[in-house]
Amino acid sequence: MNHLPPSPRRTLPVPLVLALALVAASSARAAGVTFTAADPGAVVPSGALHTIDTVIRNTGALPDTFTVRVVDARPAAWAISLCEGAFCYPPYVAEISVPLAPGADSVMEVDVFPGSVATGCPFSISVTSGRDPLVAAELDFNVVTPGADVLVVTDAADVDGSACVAAAAAAGRTALLWRRHRPGPLASAEMALVGKILWCTAPDGAGITATDFGPLAYHVQHGGRIAFWGQNLVSAACDPASPHWSAQGVAWFDLVLGTGWAASAGGDGTVVGVPGDALGDGYWGGLAAACDAPDILAAAGGDICLRHGDGTPAAVRGFYGTGRTVTVAFAPGELATAGARDALVAAVLDWFDTPAAAPLPGSDSRFALAPNPGNPRTVISWSRARAGQLRISLHDVAGRRIAVLHDGPAPASGRTTWSGRDAAGRDVPSGIYLCRIVEADGRATVRKLTLVR
Repeated sequence: MNHLPPSPRRTLPVPLVLALALVAASSARAAGVTFTAADPGAVVPSGALHTIDTVIRNTGALPDTFTVRVVDARPAAWAISLCEGAFCYPPYVAEISVPLAPGADSVMEVDVFPGSVATGCPFSISVTSGRDPLVAAELDFNVVTPGADVLVVTDAADVDGSACVAAAAAAGRTALLWRRHRPGPLASAEMALVGKILWCTAPDGAGITATDFGPLAYHVQHGGRIAFWGQNLVSAACDPASPHWSAQGVAWFDLVLGTGWAASAGGDGTVVGVPGDALGDGYWGGLAAACDAPDILAAAGGDICLRHGDGTPAAVRGFYGTGRTVTVAFAPGELATAGARDALVAAVLDWFDTPAAAPLPGSDSRFALAPNPGNPRTVISWSRARAGQLRISLHDVAGRRIAVLHDGPAPASGRTTWSGRDAAGRDVPSGIYLCRIVEADGRATVRKLTLVR
């Protein structure tokens, strides 16, 4: 057998290798793009044209022509139009070209015409470089019209909002989905246009963020109905060991939701309604295996309506202003069966729909703070039709609880005094504070109090 000597390995000359590397690097720098939108989502009335402002920027080193493409499954009677410069394309044009010099911007308006009520229109727009098709950017958008009974809000890609939508449908309510991680947070004006809200969070996410605190509080205070769900929703904001912990978060949960965090990994896998509670009475359900570390909640002015099988609190309902909230230590999709999920969502929505008891003649509760400003003493007095539970607490303007002046049975008329000190007896500085008064039926009244030293 003849054996041929091995062929010598052929290698490229070093100068040629360097030249090719420089060409590749130059090509990479030649193409680049960014695509941004100030507010990629909105809730708008049917028939009202909505414009979304976007900006395309050529971040490459050479001139480029970008392909802009709309990808959507728009509902009937809806229209989406692209406007670039002074020209607006008709709705049937889903792809346009935008030439840009290096470093140049193009402001592109996306006009959305919603032609039906209670409808959601999620869509995306991609921008692709003509020099290098691998260089591209894409944004997700969502426009929703009012009219549905429920808006389901999810905060992460791995949260299955369809479970909440299905549960609402089983309860005889129409529902739409808002994926918060895509079109962004909802403004209070947008929340005012939708019905009740089911806010479902991921187990390992931030839950409710500082961006949401203001709009959510305003919405609830003015009559909104929101149920917050998630096995680590409360601990994410209120557990000092959480990377998302903040004093503002602890105060917000206390003041607005009437709840707080007691511990993690509670329960035995079952959930039981509190007997006689307006929401939880008669409920029983099992948790799925994936829900292995639900929070144990604390009642901070709210009412415990569900308990874990070991008796620890699993859900708290409360009042803030004229609105209602429910905070649940698991998501609807984390219940073991669809029947348990549907029954609980129905109970929450039914409680939201239950009208407040009409006050009897002469039963108006009246509260007075005097003197106000206080220097430093202020007397909080009340006059009600009958005796009952009463909780009076003081908070700073960020919502942090300063002191609890009364929490328990109280006569029909009475008074208590705040001497300008916190729960530890320390003097607090001059400034504006909030006095929160919660009555036996859950009604909450918040009054502004000024302290002057």
